[in-house]
Amino acid sequence: MHFGVRFPCVTGKEGKTGDKNDLGHSGSLPLPKNVPVNDSDVLGYIQLTGDKESVVTASDAGNESDDEEEQVTLAEEKEHLSPIQQALALGKAAVVRARNASHILTKEEMAPYVNLVIQNRTSPLGTSSIVQVRALMLRVKFERERGRYLERCMSQLEEIARFVDDPIASMDEDGRHAAVAERNMLLFASAVPTRWELKKELAISFGRIGLVKSAMEIFEKLEYWDELVDCHRLIGNLGHAEALVREQLDLLDRAVVEDGMPGEAEIASGVLNFGAKGAVHARAARRPRLLCVLGDVTRNKEHFETAWTESGGKYARAKRALGRMSVEAEQWEDAVGHFKQALDINSLFPDVWFTYGCAAIQIQNMKVAAHAFTRVVQQTPEHGEAWNNLARVLHEIGKKKEALKALSEAARRKRDSWHIWENMLMLATEIRASPEIVRAMEVLLQLRGKDGIVVESIGVAVAEVIRMMESDDIEDKAHVGPVCRKLLKVLGHSTTLVSTNPSIWAAYAQLHELVPVDGGKQKAFDCRLKQVRSLVAQDKWKSELRGFRHMALASDSLVRDAILSENSLNLRAARLHLTSVIEQTSADFLQDEGFSRLQAAKRSLANVQVANN
Repeated sequence: MHFGVRFPCVTGKEGKTGDKNDLGHSGSLPLPKNVPVNDSDVLGYIQLTGDKESVVTASDAGNESDDEEEQVTLAEEKEHLSPIQQALALGKAAVVRARNASHILTKEEMAPYVNLVIQNRTSPLGTSSIVQVRALMLRVKFERERGRYLERCMSQLEEIARFVDDPIASMDEDGRHAAVAERNMLLFASAVPTRWELKKELAISFGRIGLVKSAMEIFEKLEYWDELVDCHRLIGNLGHAEALVREQLDLLDRAVVEDGMPGEAEIASGVLNFGAKGAVHARAARRPRLLCVLGDVTRNKEHFETAWTESGGKYARAKRALGRMSVEAEQWEDAVGHFKQALDINSLFPDVWFTYGCAAIQIQNMKVAAHAFTRVVQQTPEHGEAWNNLARVLHEIGKKKEALKALSEAARRKRDSWHIWENMLMLATEIRASPEIVRAMEVLLQLRGKDGIVVESIGVAVAEVIRMMESDDIEDKAHVGPVCRKLLKVLGHSTTLVSTNPSIWAAYAQLHELVPVDGGKQKAFDCRLKQVRSLVAQDKWKSELRGFRHMALASDSLVRDAILSENSLNLRAARLHLTSVIEQTSADFLQDEGFSRLQAAKRSLANVQVANN
């Protein structure tokens, strides 16, 4: 025999569809209410416009009022979908989810299919209430992380729960049979969760917004004892939580006793009577989790150890909890052991991998730490701290280039963390990677201002630019230009923040000497002049040998740049400075090589003056 049910294809009052010939006008089949967005700034749906527009009024079925209407502007040529086509659209959304990682972009890619189904709730070809339930559930999942849609999400979940619980008592017997048949038609095609799962989703949503007691009422009705215990813990009722867990454990033990405790021979043979077998399996399945919940409530690690033993070493949560307790007690070796056993069973816990890596660092097991942080970034590539820690571990084991790549990934994920950029700058300076040095300095200046200036790194970057210019390597030749331009920009910014550091002015002058641009020689001289003025202000060059040698070297460079600039004013400024330095240092440093450098620079200036005359 073949039983067929015809989909309702005549739309009566908006939100209800039915075949008037079969059910009568008053017996149209109900649909779940589509809750609109109660926000003046958010439309809540996509408004499509075309050359010819028609306004379709879409109100909500079940407990709707005439003033709860949603105006949807659609293109006139838009095609309407049949119920089966709507189910196929949801199937396409499921395919998108299955083929992509759990990401906000995946939700955005699924959303058009879901919205298309919701918009076709008043299709003249008919609709399916169960398909609409699934579409509205998916929309709730997409929107519940967005604050402006939170009210709509909660109201929508309540409406779905009300629709599922509705016994349709207001309809006659034929109408109820037709409604049941209509819901069953595409039940499996729409992948609608069970009634208790829908209620559980509503309870979880209540908990997320702080309505814990409302969530507890639902969990208690559904007999979700584990979740109910979590709610008691959340609101601080640890005594109630412990009592509830112990009560559930006693019920499990009592069920085994009442159904008959199997003997040793039965357990060994695996042949149990039906009642004992079911009770034992239920006890074995639930006791480890309840023991872990009891351990969470009482903070007694013996319960976790018992859970691990009773599960036959298969309940990973027990070992994860023991690992966390060992971390809190700073028992690092124990923590590493517990986490390893837990992750061998279930490795899809990036947070546990992260803690495992941190514990391994504490016992100086860098290879284990590197493996742990690698697993974290494989599972959650956006985890900036894991990339940073991976870089540290790779540096410790001597893989410095790989460490720099890891730090680059960390900086991409946490661009506002100056600590990561500072680590990157230090490591790039250590391995003399000039592009990364310049990039890190540029960002640090933006994040920290003058506190982000590292003079040592500036010197290394300039030295690397000089090396790249003198190198015959094709790759160096290709990179030196962009690096040099960025470094000039960074140094220009640095000198506006710190104008009294002679090392920065020296590096700035060196770059201007290297870059063949118009006005470069004059800029180099200006930087040298500011360098020597910064040294003069420090006063160390008059009394300390090291300071004097720095002054002699800077003065020699000043004279050289003045000669190269071929500017009489520059030559005069260099001569005045050189004369002053020689007069003030001749008594203390006459025999030093630095003084000989000053005298040689003075002779060079004299030769240029003679040549000009």
